[in-house]
Amino acid sequence: MSDRHGHHAKNTGATPPVLRTTARRIPGTAVVCRLDGEVGQDQKEMLEAHLAEVVKAGQPRLVFERQHLGERGQRARVVARDSTGLNPLLQTRKDAEAAGQRLVLAAPSPTVRCLPEITGTDEVFTICGSVRAALAATGSPG
Repeated sequence: MSDRHGHHAKNTGATPPVLRTTARRIPGTAVVCRLDGEVGQDQKEMLEAHLAEVVKAGQPRLVFERQHLGERGQRARVVARDSTGLNPLLQTRKDAEAAGQRLVLAAPSPTVRCLPEITGTDEVFTICGSVRAALAATGSPG
């Protein structure tokens, strides 16, 4: 994984927007990931592959910034119609924990904060108000 790495899913129509994922490595500290676009079934495999790469990078923290799962009409944000985007994050959190890493959501949108509550998975995520706070967060994985 390079210091900056990105993946793009194919845009098959005017809506939804292309899913774009980027990862920035901060050696010895974290991988900061950003997801922009729509998470649908079409993009799920690409997203899962990107998230698996992030875990393999072996950094102590995996920070996901500006996730907007479930919000249509947002520019340069992640959009999902259902829990399609949540499931890969849950699997990544589990994989990260098994690898001794900690997954942190940084400054998620109200929808991202709400989706885990609705699905009963809210207690498994660490949520911080900013990337800076996520990088400073201490504690055990998970």
